[in-house]
Amino acid sequence: MVTQFPLDSMHLVDLDAVKKLLKLLIKKEDIKKINEKLTLVANYIPSKFGRISRTLDEINNWTSSEFRQFLLYTGVFILKDSINMDLYYHFLLLHCGIRLLSRQKSSKVEANIAQQILEDFVVYFGSLYGDELVSFNIHGLLHLSACVWTFGLILSIQQLFLRLDERTRLSANTENISKLGQFDINFEKGKDSFCFCKKVGILFCFAVRFRPNKI
Repeated sequence: MVTQFPLDSMHLVDLDAVKKLLKLLIKKEDIKKINEKLTLVANYIPSKFGRISRTLDEINNWTSSEFRQFLLYTGVFILKDSINMDLYYHFLLLHCGIRLLSRQKSSKVEANIAQQILEDFVVYFGSLYGDELVSFNIHGLLHLSACVWTFGLILSIQQLFLRLDERTRLSANTENISKLGQFDINFEKGKDSFCFCKKVGILFCFAVRFRPNKI
């Protein structure tokens, strides 16, 4: 019976594990540099993301999507060289574990690797922050891999309202918008006018700006 109830990744990971981790970092580290990076990155995050993470001064008002974006995307850059190296690598364990369980191609194939990574995260959590802070939800991370095997990706549920809103805005102004997979290239917004290009199987690590007269 227990195995037939999926874990709620939004509350288990985003609103608990990531939130708790960041609040503990606030107590241990000078967050000025982190806030500066958050403010900088906000100017370049595509509109496809429903929320853009605010500074840690407003962490009590962050939504689950802000914590998820920080964990899976921006946090790797923002925390690098901004906090103690041991704390940074500990964050990377959570990032890698959840990242593996969120990707269609690797969620099941590499579930065992993700399991080991998350086990290390939980063990080191107690070592770095205190065993008394290893809560029920932190322990619950140990069961995410099994949950993915049974129910699929932990981030598979989409918000219907946001998808409908995107469709409405796209229909209203398509002159300067082009589709690129799941993303919209908008020539009027700087942060939405970049993409990565693949050529001969190689991913170029620079952004190419699209212009309407070149499409």
